[in-house]
Amino acid sequence: DTVYNEGRRRYLESFSARTRQFLDNLPRADADLIEGISPAVAVTACQTPKSDRATVATVTEIYDYLRLLYASLGWVFCTECGRPVVQHTPRTILRLLDAFPTGTRMMVAFPPPLRNEDTDASGLSAALRGEGYTRIIVGNRLCNLDEAASDLLASPPAENDVLVLLDRIIWGQTDAIRVLESLESAFRAGDGVCVVLAQEGAVHAGEGGSLRAAGSDASASPPGDPASGGASGDAGSDAGGERGDEARLESAGYPRLDVDGVRYIRMTFRDRWICPECRAVYAAPEPRLFNFKSSHGACPTCEGFGTVMEIDFERVLPDRGKSLAGGAVVPWEGQGASQYRERMLKSAAERGIPTDLPLSQFTEEQLQWLLEGDAESGFGGIRGYFRDLEKKRYRADIRGLLTRYRTHRDCPDCGGTRLRREALAVRLPLPPEAPAGDEPPDAVAESPPATVPKSPSSAVAEPPSPAVSESPPGAAPQAPNITELCRLQVAQVLSRIRRLALFPEARRVANTVLEQLIGRLAYLDQVGLGYLSLDRPIKTLSGGELRRVVLAATLGSSLVNMVYVLDEPSAGLHPRDIARLVQAVAALRDRGNTVLVVEHEEAFLRNADRVIELGPGAGERGGQIVFQGSSAELAAASTLTADYLKRKRGHRERPARRRRADGWIRLCGAKGHNLKNVTVEFPLGVLCVVSGVSGAGKSSLVQQTLYPALCRRFRKNVDPPLPYDDLLGEGQIADVILVDQSPAGHTSRSCVATFLKIWDDIRRIFAETADARTRGMGPRHFSFNSSEGACEECGGEGYLEIEMQFLADVRV
Repeated sequence: DTVYNEGRRRYLESFSARTRQFLDNLPRADADLIEGISPAVAVTACQTPKSDRATVATVTEIYDYLRLLYASLGWVFCTECGRPVVQHTPRTILRLLDAFPTGTRMMVAFPPPLRNEDTDASGLSAALRGEGYTRIIVGNRLCNLDEAASDLLASPPAENDVLVLLDRIIWGQTDAIRVLESLESAFRAGDGVCVVLAQEGAVHAGEGGSLRAAGSDASASPPGDPASGGASGDAGSDAGGERGDEARLESAGYPRLDVDGVRYIRMTFRDRWICPECRAVYAAPEPRLFNFKSSHGACPTCEGFGTVMEIDFERVLPDRGKSLAGGAVVPWEGQGASQYRERMLKSAAERGIPTDLPLSQFTEEQLQWLLEGDAESGFGGIRGYFRDLEKKRYRADIRGLLTRYRTHRDCPDCGGTRLRREALAVRLPLPPEAPAGDEPPDAVAESPPATVPKSPSSAVAEPPSPAVSESPPGAAPQAPNITELCRLQVAQVLSRIRRLALFPEARRVANTVLEQLIGRLAYLDQVGLGYLSLDRPIKTLSGGELRRVVLAATLGSSLVNMVYVLDEPSAGLHPRDIARLVQAVAALRDRGNTVLVVEHEEAFLRNADRVIELGPGAGERGGQIVFQGSSAELAAASTLTADYLKRKRGHRERPARRRRADGWIRLCGAKGHNLKNVTVEFPLGVLCVVSGVSGAGKSSLVQQTLYPALCRRFRKNVDPPLPYDDLLGEGQIADVILVDQSPAGHTSRSCVATFLKIWDDIRRIFAETADARTRGMGPRHFSFNSSEGACEECGGEGYLEIEMQFLADVRV
């Protein structure tokens, strides 16, 4: 409250007055003098994200760096046919053509505009002649438009057999500006498609590798063999051969075209992200395309949540042993929906469906009638009932009713990936996971492996080997999209990212991103969270896991000369994980930072460079510095903490008689998250402790399986439990209550008295006084949370906040 706020306030004061008006104005610390303070960063338990879209990757900012990595190094593969999709520009085509030797004869052409049924050959010839074109390639002949018109009228050729000649060049002798202008004109006239015909012959690869220019970025597409798109005529890189070797275009798989007896290599380029096979259109890889919190990347159906709300028939029809007349449909048992129940019973009588038959004995046709209804009898069914409620969502009570009988299901369009189709088409070729103990010391290898392909959107690694390029790229485990990568465990992603090999130019592009990415992944692995998947929702983590994940966003960064304030980072951790956390915090200090830790854990006290103990007691008896020095000096001091460190004080076990269990609750076949189909018996009437290292599955078993399963049996509105087979013995208890680590107060007016319901009794006592009765005052008039009792000026807050333009806001 003092050091962090003052460090943050001084840092914000270094900004200009114009910038500060958009930031929070912090008050000065209540201290006489604070010297030597640096910009501060605080890591507390209150930083838990509240969004349902928050995952391990988003909270630690790993996902942000993955978006940058995929935008700069990713391939685009068609989701329909699996072929590579490449975008070219005139300049990248020039770099690709550098692989041809000087003196190679080339022709720049484009396919004519698509002809409709009303346009004949003579009309096409006239249109081209009007635009200044005089020669055209029809089949295997190069002729002028007049000759071609008669041929086209006699036997119309296939669309790919017609090319309009735009320019003839001799590579290395024709001016480069003229070549660029010809390519631009071809793209413009060919509606984004340009064709270059190069006279066939030996091609020298030079220093840049086979069939590409040195230092090219988007100039080459994936391998040109027929399996990866070469059959369609798109330009591409040669998949085989060592760097610096000579190669012939026969190995590239490009189509050949004989024109007047001369064989040419036909290379087709596109300036848009369009699949050459199925004509599907894709978006250019950019960071916002992979952001499921943005409309540019989020699935339009689920809006980036990965789930959609649907009717939960387990809540609507919880007891299949009941009949229609016995109250099987729970929403229709109240007075507000009695008309739906009457329509159901009337329609059942008309159709001859017994109303005293349990639902478990209904046929498929009868169940379908109950769900969909019968239009002839005016019965809309259960789905029709909820459709009627949807029309009244503007009412708060209706929204609450809908929430009670709905649950989350995976989105039918994105399958829970949260991203749109264009984002899932981008894949990052990665090496396979390294064997245990075989990790390279550096993040970027010096020599690129042959299994990492070259990106169409920036300079990356060497083209893939034939073994990789022969299989469909979308199915290759070495080229996952961003969602498939996030489904892997932290340790697996770290292993594959560390072994990613890049060329020097690609290293300049992605080195900073890789450093930040590896730093955060390594921290998570170091503190024992290597088993978590990156797409694991934050709300499913245990307390210890959550605290370490929040720490990773800060401790995994590369900031220096900062003051880090950590509030009890070891809370919820198993003793096995404390040593790892101490090492991570020590590494943060070794980078040149100051680390202030509010902590009771003995390992932190013994490894601290300096210990400050406040006391001597709590509350009014505290607030004084009772010790300040090194950890070694603390061991010789006579403070309360020192006595516990020297084992002068502490808990001593005393033999006690254990209570016997009054019964058991048996949970069978729990298999959520990392639980391995476990069956557990929980004794009743005793203190039962579920223990284990952090991440062993304690929260998954108790908080996310047992508790919601019991709540479902007691008809409570909670999220669905994790998968399990059966629950036995719940009839022995009357209710179930969850006490977790979530904050007790939800508003700024919450206090101990309101949370413990003490204030209710106080309000009731005041409302029963004679003066209160005389004035007609009830318990609500003594509540600062109601309009009748709250102060009209402050609204029950107890203070007024005065906004200042360039100064800190003032509370009075």
